[in-house]
Amino acid sequence: MKNNYIRVLKMTAFYSLLGLLLQGFLVSILFASTPSEGQDLRSIKVTLNVQNVTLEDAILTLEKNSNMKFVYLKEEVALDEIVTIDVTNESLYDLLKGLAGQYGLVFQRINNQIVIKKSSAADVIETQPLPEVGAIKGRVTDAKTGEPLVGANIVLKGTTKGVTTDSKGYYEFENLTADSYTIVVKYVGYATREEDVSLPPNRTLEVNLILTPSLVNLDEITVTGTLSAREKRAVATTITEIKGSELQNRNLTNIANVLEAVPGIILQHGAEGDNVGNSRQPYGLLIRGTSGLGSNIKYLIDGIEVVSFSYSAQKVNILQTMDPNDIEKIEVLKGPMASTLYGNGAGGGVIAITTKKGKEGKTRINFKTMFTQYANDFADYNGYSQDYSLNIMGGGDQFSYLLGVGYNIYPTTKLTDINNGIDDKTWSYTAKINGKINNISADLSLQYGNENKGAGLTTISENKFRQSLGLSQLTVGTLNDYRYSQRSFSTTLHLTQMIEENWYHDLTIGYNLTNFSQLSYTASRSGTYSNSEYLFSKVNARYFMFFDHSWSKEIKSGITAGLEYVNYDVHTLNLSSAEPVTDFLPANTPATASSATFTKAPYLSTGYFTEVVTGFNNKLFLTTGIRFDINNAYGDNIDAYAQPRAGLSYVVNFGDFNIKPRAVWGVSSDAPDPTYKTTHTIAFSFGNFVYLGNPDIKPQRSEGFEFGADFYYGNNYSLNVTYYDQRIKDMIQSSYTLDLTTSPRTYYYLYTNIAEVINRGLEVSAKAIIEPFTLDLSFTETTSKWGDEIGQTPTTTIYPGASLSNVPKRSFYARLTYSIPSLLSWMEKGGRVSLDWRFNGSAFTYDDISYYLDYDAWQKLPTPRPPAPSSSNYLIWVKGYSYFNLRMDYSVTDYAALYVDIQNLFDKQGSSNGQIYKQFPGRRINFGFNITY
Repeated sequence: MKNNYIRVLKMTAFYSLLGLLLQGFLVSILFASTPSEGQDLRSIKVTLNVQNVTLEDAILTLEKNSNMKFVYLKEEVALDEIVTIDVTNESLYDLLKGLAGQYGLVFQRINNQIVIKKSSAADVIETQPLPEVGAIKGRVTDAKTGEPLVGANIVLKGTTKGVTTDSKGYYEFENLTADSYTIVVKYVGYATREEDVSLPPNRTLEVNLILTPSLVNLDEITVTGTLSAREKRAVATTITEIKGSELQNRNLTNIANVLEAVPGIILQHGAEGDNVGNSRQPYGLLIRGTSGLGSNIKYLIDGIEVVSFSYSAQKVNILQTMDPNDIEKIEVLKGPMASTLYGNGAGGGVIAITTKKGKEGKTRINFKTMFTQYANDFADYNGYSQDYSLNIMGGGDQFSYLLGVGYNIYPTTKLTDINNGIDDKTWSYTAKINGKINNISADLSLQYGNENKGAGLTTISENKFRQSLGLSQLTVGTLNDYRYSQRSFSTTLHLTQMIEENWYHDLTIGYNLTNFSQLSYTASRSGTYSNSEYLFSKVNARYFMFFDHSWSKEIKSGITAGLEYVNYDVHTLNLSSAEPVTDFLPANTPATASSATFTKAPYLSTGYFTEVVTGFNNKLFLTTGIRFDINNAYGDNIDAYAQPRAGLSYVVNFGDFNIKPRAVWGVSSDAPDPTYKTTHTIAFSFGNFVYLGNPDIKPQRSEGFEFGADFYYGNNYSLNVTYYDQRIKDMIQSSYTLDLTTSPRTYYYLYTNIAEVINRGLEVSAKAIIEPFTLDLSFTETTSKWGDEIGQTPTTTIYPGASLSNVPKRSFYARLTYSIPSLLSWMEKGGRVSLDWRFNGSAFTYDDISYYLDYDAWQKLPTPRPPAPSSSNYLIWVKGYSYFNLRMDYSVTDYAALYVDIQNLFDKQGSSNGQIYKQFPGRRINFGFNITY
């Protein structure tokens, strides 16, 4: 019965929303088709000077000047009336209105003809006045440099009209009724400005707007932390935004490198070793410590949850095949208290990526290219990678578009013997359409990416590093055939209906799919092909309504309520055969194949959420919210999992000094994989993998609080301090045992809720603008350890109070940027040069180097030998490390900029955490140019 109620609720909500959108769409079409003939007559300007002529002669002269045909009956119109008309650049509408009143006539327009009749009491006067119209246009520039600000958002307060500035900072509002307006211009990193103007009839008003750089913009709108639009002053959680201007001339092929400046972002020791090549994956990236189940960071692209899955050493993620130059901005939410409204799977936090979209104005073309040199003493190959990206965008006030294509190639042809000479190539395609009809706006996006590459043997680079340490060499197997490919597709439809300025509906529907396949042939082992095929798909639909209500002059509430549906499915095929085979239908595999297939049960989740943010005098803000998730992986005894949140923020002003103290508490959940509850087996020639079912497994519960304050002085100084305490209850981990008595050997895996994890820490970030310099600082102190609730027999690595491995105790980031003025007389733009320093502190991890040195010495001992060294005895605190980055860009014309991005400036190499298979990647030099026209 309960499930029936839920089903009825879902259907009611869906059909109500569908009816509402259909109603709005039909009404919009009716309004859009209404002719505005009076406005057309106003656009026709005439100059006429006739003295003491008949009305008939005046009309004939007017026909010649206006290209309009006048039709009349001579017996009805007194054509012999003597008239004098002297006008210059007068609208035809105003002229006819004057003649109608003076001579008792009616002018009725039919297409390009104007019918003249004698007026009477029963006539409908077709020339009754319509609203006077005009335009507002101008330019937005930086107050200190005078440079145009591209992409600034400009709205007319109290209306739904909004535009963005073009590539030279210009904007324009057309067809405006003569009235008084308030122009509001917002640009990230600048103080919001409002300008009151009065628009006369039939005039174009030029309003140039100068913005001042500012770190204090509490009125800036954000949507990531709350789903609905809120001013930052009302948000109790910390939200870090990486602006489009910071991403414009950078190497974006690895998102972890872009996020390293964010306080709370942790790059695990050894993560840099995974970043060799053009990997776009955030390997080894954590938010505020370990959160289990692959770190449980939810990735969103344009508001939709995307596929993210770990497979062996590979990260399968739609980010891998998207063009990084499509990214407009990145926002980071940290911890369960910030991600409550995003539901299951976001216990660690949320990383939200917003992609570029078409903008109003003339067609604009952006072309960016980048060449990257990789240098590493231990890498299989040191070469150049090439990135190319092309975007075309444009449109009008009702429709805009963006088309994009990206191409990346990392040549590996020198490795022909071990990877078929297959270069790492990635193609990506993007199409976005944005439309607006009256109060309904729609955004449709399509993305497709395809990556193909061969694969080298990491053993080769590992042996080079072993050789430098005097360690024994590993045996290198022979790979005759080893390649893999990944194809990703994503589409998103976003609809917003503005009922009123403070009331709107929002619907987002998305689908994304990633297909990952791997083929390998190892002659030195079994002489057979190993085939793996993975298909991941995710359907996501989220609707919410936002309503802003004023209870009184001092009290105002923003109310958000909605629902979300997620269907996540994974299909898998693993087999070994004498010939290469990849097919999802086991019946089609050869009879000689030793195969195992496995289809993951679908992951279904429905969430219902609501949040209320109440402001008192626009200073004190109280946030309360809750989300209920119904998930088939939670367990039979959990109907709906509650995830509440509560927060408080307060804005205090002391002249130029502003303080925003804040505190928030929240809960998030992470469901176990549905297959953890059932037993299944995957068989290979070298062994059987038996995954034992655990029907009693429970979801992880992430709960935490944070408190802190944001300090601002003037427009140029800011300081943010946050303390957090987050705990994971019933953390899910896998354990395995090995049975050597079977042939082939058998590995038994079991997923259980084994423990509690405690993450505590301090985050500090600061920024100062002292022209022409900008200084950015961030510091993170992290304690990530096992709690007292250990659900299994303690081991040498898991016991109450033990530190979790590979989590740096602290990290520090500093960036000093110098704004280069324009050195060319014909240029308004200049450039920037910045020096970055990243420090990763000590971490608790395995000292592989010492272990293998001792193991090599043990092997040389005469028999009988003592027990071999145990790797569990080599857990130590390894020292921290640091590296520098240097970046520079400079505009050589209004349309073209050159840039250089050097990562690991001083070419740090060797092990980054004491592990022999985690070499630091060495210096990477990226250079290229960016053209926007």
